[in-house]
Amino acid sequence: MTRAPRSRRQRRGPLTRIRAANISILLAAVAITLTASLLTWHLNEGLPRERHTHEQLGLTRVDADQLHALESRLIAPGKVEARDTLASELILDDMATHARELADLGRAGDTVLAVRGLIAAFRQLAPALAEQNQTRASQVYRTRYLPARIRLEHIVTASNRAAAQRLEIAERNVKIGMILSIFGVVLLIVGLALRVNRVRAREIHIVRKADSELSERNELLLDSQRRVRSAERLYRQLVERLPGVTYISSPTSVGPTFISPQALELLGVPAEEFIAHPDKAMQVIHPDDRASVEANMETLRREGGEYQQEFRVVHPDGRIVWIGDDATVVAGEDDKPLHVQGYLRDITPLKDAEAKQQAALEGEQTANEKLRELGAMKDDFVALVSHELRTPLTSIRGYLELVLEGKPDGLSKENGAFLGIVDRNAARLERLVDDLLFMARLGSGKLELSLQDTDLAALARESVGAATPRASAQAVELECAIEEVPAVHGDPGRLGQLLDNLISNAVKFTPDGGHVDVRVFPQNGDVAIEVADTGIGISAKEQTQLFQKFFRTSAAGERAIQGTGLGLSISKAIVEAHAGRIELESEENIGTTIRVLLPIAGNGEHA
Repeated sequence: MTRAPRSRRQRRGPLTRIRAANISILLAAVAITLTASLLTWHLNEGLPRERHTHEQLGLTRVDADQLHALESRLIAPGKVEARDTLASELILDDMATHARELADLGRAGDTVLAVRGLIAAFRQLAPALAEQNQTRASQVYRTRYLPARIRLEHIVTASNRAAAQRLEIAERNVKIGMILSIFGVVLLIVGLALRVNRVRAREIHIVRKADSELSERNELLLDSQRRVRSAERLYRQLVERLPGVTYISSPTSVGPTFISPQALELLGVPAEEFIAHPDKAMQVIHPDDRASVEANMETLRREGGEYQQEFRVVHPDGRIVWIGDDATVVAGEDDKPLHVQGYLRDITPLKDAEAKQQAALEGEQTANEKLRELGAMKDDFVALVSHELRTPLTSIRGYLELVLEGKPDGLSKENGAFLGIVDRNAARLERLVDDLLFMARLGSGKLELSLQDTDLAALARESVGAATPRASAQAVELECAIEEVPAVHGDPGRLGQLLDNLISNAVKFTPDGGHVDVRVFPQNGDVAIEVADTGIGISAKEQTQLFQKFFRTSAAGERAIQGTGLGLSISKAIVEAHAGRIELESEENIGTTIRVLLPIAGNGEHA
């Protein structure tokens, strides 16, 4: 797997270098061609000027030679002929013309000045010759004309030589530029030929590669077709082994284009009949469910995605079979639906179980209603019996109180003791009736509270005072630590009942020599009541049931401690009616602490 990339990199290096060399050749050829062309153009632009300058200098030299040849006749004493004068004027005119040409070309400035000096000298010499004034003519000849002619000859000779050299150099440079241009063109042609060959080679390589890839794709396509056919065979084998029915339908029609053979067992119709008669798919559905199935399938085809539905099918043998249908729309690459694919399964057992469960639930609801009615009847009965018992008990206790306070002479000491026992049991029975009546009212929702600002500290002192005789009788030390606390909004009677229950329970379950602490103090916006004892305690297992009605701990039963199991249940109901909360901490043979938190008056309900 790693050799192929490395070999491609190894091949890429020479190809890159060849491509760079081809580009370099093209760039060099273009540069040489442009440089040589510009140089040749520049040289060709200046070559005619050099040639013209050389020609004018040559003509000027010829004119100077002619003037020199005519010089002996012009200056011979007494012999100045008109034709010689005319010839000299013509020669001077030619020299002036050549000088102007040289001046226009910007070449041989010294030559132009020398020509003009010679012409000026001759113009001074000609009048003296014409007048045959030999002295003046000889003086002009020696001082002006002869130096001007000699200077012109020297300058023309030097300028002509320089012009000949420049012309030779220019012609040579033009030849070199032509050669360089031809060389650049050759290089450009070679570079273009290499580039064309490279492009052709790359095109050939691309064509060969495309042919190779096409062959590979054809092989892959054939392999894919073989795999698809194999997958179809495996899919059909798998589908035919499934417990349900698999189907495929068109995205525009209801009837299936494929349905697995299990259709005969599940729906009672062979798969071939469904495919041959597409309407059969809706005919087997229960008449009451056809409209909903058609609507669901229409929504599925319109919106796509997945859908689940349940419907009934009428089996040819008359059975009603519940079918669960899981359908989904399969989309193509362009997100257009290709077909609908679904799976049908028998959910009749599930529906039967749901029906049985619903029937059981309805039966349970009926039983619960009956239980609630019985509970209400029980509460009403308890309330009625408690109310009916309360009247005679009040009468009995009243007459007993009269008898015990009167001390009639006919009452013996023993009978007085018996009546005391009767009074205590009557009081105990009266408390039991009160508790039963309280629970009955609470259960029926008829518990009423007389709310007012209540001093819990005062109520706690009263309850501790009332429980002190009993605590002393059991050798239990009862202490009270009460701080100054705000008033609470509550029912003084019920809150007093709460304190009596908690303190009496603590004293009752504390063995002789034990200790009970009652504390009232403020805590985080509440008034807290704590009753802590060093009694028998409560096991962790039983603490969760402690506030249930009529629940008594196993330790209380083993020690035969009297009680109905209603005290803490009533206490919790009173606390919750005042929007407070009650907490308990206990450990066996160590003791129990019950903490009550009640909201201060004006703070609203307890959080």
